[in-house]
Amino acid sequence: MTTSSLDMLLVNPGTELAERGTWNREPPLGLLYIAAVLERDGYSCQILELSADERPFEEILAEIPIPRIIGFTCLTNTVKKTLVLAGRARLWYAANAGGKPVLVMGGPHVTFSFKEILVANMVDFCFIGETEGFISAFVEACEESPDVAGLKKRLLASGKSKFNIAFLDANGTLVVFNSDALFEKNLDAIPFPARHLYPINAPNHIYNTATVIVNRGCPNQCIFCSRQALFRKCRWRSPENVLAEIKAIHDAGTYEYYNLYDNLTVSREFMKDLLQSIIEDGGMTLPWGAELRADMIDESLANLLEKANCKCIATGIESANEGILKGAGKFQDITKVKKGLEQLKAHGIMVQAYFVIGLPGETRATFEETRVFIKNGPLEPGKDKIDFFAATPYPGSALYDRRVELGIEIVDFDFDHFDCQHVICKLPTISIADLQDVWQEAKRIERDFNAGRERALSI
Repeated sequence: MTTSSLDMLLVNPGTELAERGTWNREPPLGLLYIAAVLERDGYSCQILELSADERPFEEILAEIPIPRIIGFTCLTNTVKKTLVLAGRARLWYAANAGGKPVLVMGGPHVTFSFKEILVANMVDFCFIGETEGFISAFVEACEESPDVAGLKKRLLASGKSKFNIAFLDANGTLVVFNSDALFEKNLDAIPFPARHLYPINAPNHIYNTATVIVNRGCPNQCIFCSRQALFRKCRWRSPENVLAEIKAIHDAGTYEYYNLYDNLTVSREFMKDLLQSIIEDGGMTLPWGAELRADMIDESLANLLEKANCKCIATGIESANEGILKGAGKFQDITKVKKGLEQLKAHGIMVQAYFVIGLPGETRATFEETRVFIKNGPLEPGKDKIDFFAATPYPGSALYDRRVELGIEIVDFDFDHFDCQHVICKLPTISIADLQDVWQEAKRIERDFNAGRERALSI
């Protein structure tokens, strides 16, 4: 351990999935954006990548500078693990560093469940939603009020309009500051993710798959997604700004692939402009993938995707039953989905198709419609890829907030199981035993369909 000052240490708590194999994806871009803003504003920052380091957490902490702030990110299914890490960090610094850094936590789950996290008493503050608009001001406040009690007093006195943050005051009362004014309206004004900032505890260039966020927010109303509530408004970067970031990824010389998120087809004009720019540039040769809606793809868009070197798309089909789709807020025509898939396949683009088991209205009969769609549709076993997910009511989603109205009963509240791979909900239209049987059958279909497929491009 060194005693040199480090303003903020950003921790990715080892969430990579083993089946990703050699595809080393970057950490959540929220961390890289925070790092970029801090560097722009003159603050020091490092990233700790626990996905790439199996040593005890305390052993890693002993080798790096003492940070002023430690920031943890988490998802719903990693929140318990992340809270344990935060508690271990608190104890270790108290015993070995004569004090402790300020501990903060952010991410999608934290945005909607900050009260429960704060009550656990492992972190001092929870960040709500996007952080670029206030992270530097928070570091400055920590400089001027280094102890947590003094920092909370400072925030209470002047922080309501400066931070989207939650904490417990000296009396244990929950304090929440949450303003739309701190959400950056012009996404082009945010610096590119700090990809040059390699993890302090891992070899340089450990990531070979980059992630590019082209928008924030979503105009769609899928009940299993929390994006609408997380980002509140749908905002797009300019095609020129996205293109500049893609060029930077190429210029780095260390990446083999990149993905564009989120739904590329929400704005057809944006999509066309970006694809045309990639094609006209002529020098961007890396293969790439994107998430999009298959029902929005026609021959012209499929042709542009092929010419722009898109090799794989991921698309949420969810179900082949129209009633399920409508009830889930997934307003798409399954016939148009099939036509879009056919266009993509005709242009040599691999498809990774997502399906959800256990949405409101699910029965054995609705699942059979999905099974027949997979069997008789344009998706090719061994070439394309299908993934079945169990309907999961993430905090912030309508599936969670409206679960009583929708007739959903959560029968398993263990957040470790909120990973879309466990059946945790009971529906009025099918018994839990039958739903478990359907889930097992779906996973068998998934294994059989994907068998023999070379590990290749994946979103």
